[in-house]
Amino acid sequence: MEEEWMRDRALLRDLLEKTPHASPQELAQIVGGSLTWVKKWRKRLAEGDPHDPSVLCSRSRAHDAPYFHWDWRVAQKIVEMRLAPPENLKRVPGPRALLYYLPRDPELQAAQFPLPRSSRTIWKILHTTGCPERIDPDAWLATVDQKMYLRHVGRDGCVNVDLATYYIGPQMAGRAILVQVQAQSSQFAVWSQDQIVKLLAIKGLIGQDMALDDYVKYIQQEALAAPRRSSTRGSRKVRQPSIWGEGD
Repeated sequence: MEEEWMRDRALLRDLLEKTPHASPQELAQIVGGSLTWVKKWRKRLAEGDPHDPSVLCSRSRAHDAPYFHWDWRVAQKIVEMRLAPPENLKRVPGPRALLYYLPRDPELQAAQFPLPRSSRTIWKILHTTGCPERIDPDAWLATVDQKMYLRHVGRDGCVNVDLATYYIGPQMAGRAILVQVQAQSSQFAVWSQDQIVKLLAIKGLIGQDMALDDYVKYIQQEALAAPRRSSTRGSRKVRQPSIWGEGD
């Protein structure tokens, strides 16, 4: 196809040299091209070297101008506002809120950087800076997979794992057991005397991905509730450490 186009352009160049006063309509009829095509190539051929065969070739449609990049301080400010909502905002700011607060930031005002104007652009910046749109709130489970933790069963037949209480059974009261994390099935395997005596569903898991906004709200709520849960757990006579920082 490109060879046919080059022949048409070569014919047009030859006609322009021999009949320089021919109208675009006449040239279009002879070559068999459109009026727009003749006008475009007549201008391009006039600007090029008449002895250069590369003038007859199509120009690349690849993007040759440098792509625009937002200043790193703008991206940094967007992430900061997501993690620490500005002006005492009591929620995680979404893209629309960020579009409102960015122009109000004193540092950005002083620097006079170009700022995003669409929520789509905000999402793109968040994505490139490592802030995903969705998060798996249970991803931490994989980091402790197959680890085992020593627990002593209380008189009530229960053990604590972090802030959750698990019922083992009165027959195990006073005994030491091992609790093994099985991340794939989201369970604890309870070991006693070299055998699994019970499987327990791990409490507190979400079970599905969450939007970043919802995830941040969730961990904030969990952080506020942690002291209350810890005090409730402390009321039991058997105090046992967290799985974080322990395990074999």
